[in-house]
Amino acid sequence: FSTSGDYRQFFVQGGVRYSHHIEPSTGYPVPSGLVSVSILAAESCAFVDGLGTAVRVMGTEKGLALIERLEGVAALFITEAPDGSLRDHLSQRMRLEPVP
Repeated sequence: FSTSGDYRQFFVQGGVRYSHHIEPSTGYPVPSGLVSVSILAAESCAFVDGLGTAVRVMGTEKGLALIERLEGVAALFITEAPDGSLRDHLSQRMRLEPVP
């Protein structure tokens, strides 16, 4: 189990919140509104940690699509709406199946 997020490591400049996660194609902080990703899998901690960071950079839609394609992996994504409210996005396995 691993959680990757920007709820602790970020900075605000000009009223804009910037993540410490960097988008490799631009070199700038990820602007996704994705606050946190928790991954549950029967893999090594290094794999789960790396996967969490990768899907965090990918964003909610693409990240969840990847998680759904991986066997034995479950995830919880938390996004922040413009009004500051938080929303949970659970992968199918996180909702229905225990991970072996």
